[in-house]
Amino acid sequence: MRRAGLVRLLRSMDCGFRIDFSDEYLKSMSIERLRHVVLAASLHDHSACQGDRSAQGPA
Repeated sequence: MRRAGLVRLLRSMDCGFRIDFSDEYLKSMSIERLRHVVLAASLHDHSACQGDRSAQGPA
């Protein structure tokens, strides 16, 4: 995924905490580092969703 797509994805996540990176900071980050940040945020977002579902009990 290209930088613009990674930034859009990062900005669209609901991680339960504020992701507050300036556009300038995101532009200065290496693409590898940006991918790492997006992956970490998506794992947290996914685990938060799983936690919400498990709290509701079986479907």
